[in-house]
Amino acid sequence: MTLNSWSFYQLRSFLEYKGIQFGVEVIAVPPAWTSQTCHKCLHIGMRSDKRFKCTAKTCSWSGDAD
Repeated sequence: MTLNSWSFYQLRSFLEYKGIQFGVEVIAVPPAWTSQTCHKCLHIGMRSDKRFKCTAKTCSWSGDAD
């Protein structure tokens, strides 16, 4: 079985199961805006192809979008 044949539900179930098994909290994040949200300050930024730039004046992080 390859990873790309898993459904999102099945992958989430596996992660939750392993989280419980190893005592790690698994948090489901709504997918809306995740590809446009800065990982440092959680501000919505600008994504262009494979580049991301945070538009918050206090952060201004930029780098690979993935």
